[in-house]
This record gives sequence, C-alpha cells and structure tokens, in this order.
Amino acid sequence: MTTLRVHPATLGRVAMPLLAGACAVAGVAWLDRFPEAGMLEITAALFTVSLCWMQRETGVLNLRLLTIAGVWFWTYLAMLLIPSLFVQGEHSGPTRVIFLAGVESLLITVPFGTWLVNCITGFRVVEIERFYRRDSEDRQVGEREFRWCLGGLAVAALLTLAYLAEVRTVPLFYMLRHPGESTTLVLLREQAFKLLASPLMPLYYLLRVMGYPLLIQVTLGFYLRERSRRWLLLFAASLGGGLFFAALAIAKAPVATIVLMLCLFLYMIYVRRISTRTLLLAGLAGSCLMVLFPLTVVLMVEAGSGVSAGIALLALGRRLFFLPSEVIYWYFTLFPGSDDFLHGRTIGKLAWLMGWQYFNAPNYVGVFGLGSWIESVNANGSFIGTLYADFGFAGVVIGGVVAGGLMQWLQVRLTRGPKTMPTLSVYAFSMFGFWLLHSTSLPIVLLTNGVGLVIAWPFLVKLFEPLADLARRRLAWEGSRS
Repeated sequence: MTTLRVHPATLGRVAMPLLAGACAVAGVAWLDRFPEAGMLEITAALFTVSLCWMQRETGVLNLRLLTIAGVWFWTYLAMLLIPSLFVQGEHSGPTRVIFLAGVESLLITVPFGTWLVNCITGFRVVEIERFYRRDSEDRQVGEREFRWCLGGLAVAALLTLAYLAEVRTVPLFYMLRHPGESTTLVLLREQAFKLLASPLMPLYYLLRVMGYPLLIQVTLGFYLRERSRRWLLLFAASLGGGLFFAALAIAKAPVATIVLMLCLFLYMIYVRRISTRTLLLAGLAGSCLMVLFPLTVVLMVEAGSGVSAGIALLALGRRLFFLPSEVIYWYFTLFPGSDDFLHGRTIGKLAWLMGWQYFNAPNYVGVFGLGSWIESVNANGSFIGTLYADFGFAGVVIGGVVAGGLMQWLQVRLTRGPKTMPTLSVYAFSMFGFWLLHSTSLPIVLLTNGVGLVIAWPFLVKLFEPLADLARRRLAWEGSRS
C-alpha cells in the first residue's frame, strides 16, 4: 500500500488560500448580518491573514527587500484600508457594507494573484534576496549606451519644445508672474494638459510619466558606474529637463513622481551598503523633497488668501491619504444607479473598439463628490472603483486577482533577469506604476502610464527580432557589395 506524502511547503501553499478564503467568507457573512458590529475585528483578522500570506509570497516585512507587490501592499494600507474605516464611519446606509467589502477584498484577492503566479513559475522569496545581493551585471558602458541615452534626451527635448509651442499660456510662468490668482491658474492647468487638443498629447503624457523618469534613472546609474564627466552632464540635463517639463502644468504629482522614482532607484543601488538608520534618514529626506514642489505650488496659487504652510500640508495629506478612499465610496454609492452596470464603457479604448458610447466615470463621480465649478474635474479613485462601475463586485474580485498576478509576474521576470541599470530603473518605475492603482484604473496604469509597455517589451523584442536580424543581414550584404 502506497503512502501519500505531502511536502510541508506544498501543504503551506495550499493551506494559505484556503484559510484566506474561509476568513473572507466568514467576514462578509458577519458584516452582512451585523453591519454595525465587528468591523475592526474582521478587518484585523483579514489583515493578519493577508500579511502572513504576502510575507510568504513576496516578503513584505523585509523593508530591505522591497518588491512591486510589497510597495503596493504598504501604500494600500496607508491610502485605502485604514482611511476606509474612517470613511465608513462618516456615512450610514447599506453602501458602507459593500464599500468595506470591496476595499478589504484586496487583502485576499491580490495575495491570491501573487500565489497563482508563484505556483506557476516556481518562484520563491529567496530569489528576491539573491537579486538584491548580486552585483550589477552591466558590461563596460561604452559609446553605444551613451548614444542611445543622448538620442533619448534629444527626442525628449524636441517634445518639450513642441509642447511649449502648443501651449498658449504656460501655467508655471504665469504663476511666477501672478501668484495668488487661483481661479485663473486652475483653469490654465486644465487647459495646459488635460484639455490640450494636440495629436502629440499621448506622447507628452508618456514623456512625463515614463520617458523622463526612466532616462533620469538610467543616466544616473551609468554615471555612478563610470564616474565620468559626460555621464554626469547627461544626467544633469535629463534631470533638469524632466523636472522642468513636469512642472510646466503646475500639477502637483509629476515632479514628486520623478523624485520618488529616483529615491526608489537609489534605494535599490545602496540598500546593501547603508545602515538602517541611514536608510530611514534618507527616506525622511526623500519625503521632504517630494512634498517641496506641491507645497510651493499650493502656497503660490493661494497667496494672499491666508493659507499657511501647515494648512497646505494638511490639505496635501488629506488628498493623499484620505481622498482616495472617499472617492471609492462615491463609486460604490453612484453605481449601478437606476440602470445596470456599465460593462466596460468606462474603458475608453474598449468603448471605441466596440462602438459603445464612452462613459467618463471619473468626471461623473468628480462632479458628484467634489462639486467643482470646473466641468473637466475628475475624481480618480482606486482601480476597484471603475471595476465596480463596470462589472459590479465580481469585477472587483477578479480585478484584484489580475492586479496581484501582473505585479508578481513582472517581479519574477525582473528578479530572474540580468541585474543592470536599465533593469533597476524599470524595477523602480514598476513599483511606482502599480502604486498608482490606488488612484487610477488598471487600464490607465497599463496603457496610458506605460506599465503595459514594460510588461509587453520582451514579447515585442521577440516579435521584431526576425525583422531586425533580416535588416542587419541586408546591411551587411550591401556593405560587402560596396
């Protein structure tokens, strides 16, 4: 008679999703029956299970081994989970239950997605530690790398000049000349980017969120490796151009985004060499630099209105740590409304492809929740907001699994690939890219913000390799004839 033996690691991998599923079902059933009681207890239980599961799959408790899913998890805790408990306390009615269930479902669905990818790929947390311990595998940086980066900077500079030529009144310049004209500056900010009617608009947006940040990181990495003057000048030009372009529309996030990605990139390079105290101090300094430009913009826009630095900081803090959760509550309140769910009509590209009438959900929710006098106002919430508007709670659950799987799949690919400066820059970009899921939809993160391009890049390279090889052979043949 054969005895069935199960390896403890395999048993643990099967037990975690079963335990998480049981806790989720019990929590939803308890809330549905007693919505006024047990919220904190259920949240604490789900968070404990989720934390243990994420630690097993991605090592989230080790802050010296940051991962894509790990950054998402801790920012989700600060920006959505904890604020959601305060948001539901400010409201009454049945929406509270479905809202909390939607937010807290991510405690189970995202770890489940990471677990699926790890099971399929055989990935283990120890591989992350090995990746961080490895030295950079860049070969000698030569003329080819320098020409590529110089060419990228030239394209970025041309797009920046084209943008300046198309914008009639640049908000940054107007703010420096006319501080305190808040109404005019808000309108100019909308017209300078969101409402700019230009065929180059997708390129401008991609340059701001992806092009300049990656170029800045790569040139810095090559400078730190080569310590040559030309790489220092190229990095300085990239950084100056990127910060200038990001600041032109006086939007608060783009400049802070560049600083944040740069901090994540430097973290990945130096985390093995510095003490915990230095790491914490560097994190504090980076946080101060990130809020410097947004704070300056708020104070200049509101100059003369009595807004102090303290009030501005509180407003920025509320927007970052409370508003994302409140916006999600509005989504769960407004949809499905009198009709059915939207079934994909909030996704612009999908609606265009299928011939549907596009529904601008962020604008609809923004007008409802913010009550702004600006018609183009948008209330961009977490990706589960538009998923709920489109497909109901089933979309929230499936979307969480998909998001967790995508984050972990990219983590596996980067960790098992060569450790080079471009790889580290993509790693840092991906950590921030999926962080944006707390404030925008999954299609926008993948398509508009460039994360999908990073994910699809290996497949695109394999797709065009035969064409590139054919071109090289033709050039070689023509060269031999001449």
